[in-house]
Amino acid sequence: MAVEFMDHAAAAYVARDKGWFRAAGLDVQSYESYASGMALAVALARGGIDAAYICLVPAINARVNAGVPIKIVAGTHRQGYGL
Repeated sequence: MAVEFMDHAAAAYVARDKGWFRAAGLDVQSYESYASGMALAVALARGGIDAAYICLVPAINARVNAGVPIKIVAGTHRQGYGL
């Protein structure tokens, strides 16, 4: 699994640490961190990443502009976020 290096990715780490991925039948063996959503989208385009926790704009951009076969299966922070 790949994640962007930002606070939003914390949910992916919590899911891993609490066993939620395993409970859902997902075998997440490693995490790769990328400096930005665009860097992660480029890595997705090259292949080798099966799943990613990525912001919506880079994911849509990779799909529309580069033809990367991304499937968006869930959304987060729909009500905004802040401290």
